[in-house]
Amino acid sequence: MGKEELQQLSQMRELYHQKISQIEEQITKLDQVIHEHETTFRSLKQLEISKENKGMVPIGAGVQIPVDYTNVEYAIIDIGSGFHAEKSLEESSKLLEIRIGELKELIEQLVEEHGITQKAILEINNKLESQIKTIENPELKPDKSKSERSRKRRRPRRGELTLDD
Repeated sequence: MGKEELQQLSQMRELYHQKISQIEEQITKLDQVIHEHETTFRSLKQLEISKENKGMVPIGAGVQIPVDYTNVEYAIIDIGSGFHAEKSLEESSKLLEIRIGELKELIEQLVEEHGITQKAILEINNKLESQIKTIENPELKPDKSKSERSRKRRRPRRGELTLDD
């Protein structure tokens, strides 16, 4: 294996490391989305059974507005591509439950892909290590003492000194 092939393996390993970083980022973001969905799901379930008519509505930046509500029977929910629909609390809860399941499946696929990529990195590392050992192994290198002997000039038999002496 030549120097170019070793460089290609190193580049592939680096690409796989970048892919792993991206997968881990995606998993983190999906975990956050799942957490948000689960919080919303619990809130909807609480609204379904609650007799109390007071609550807090977050408007952003940690600010909430206290509200009094009566007979909450439906929610406006994003059904995809920015379209919103009026759904009963029960239907909204079911839709969130389905989304949570789909997000968890997606995370499982990403975890599987992460494992496959890790395995590919290990294989590349093993190839690189074996090639480096082959290059560094003294048994595979030419014998220095023989090559040095062949390079040395012999003295003439007469005993005369040469420039090498």
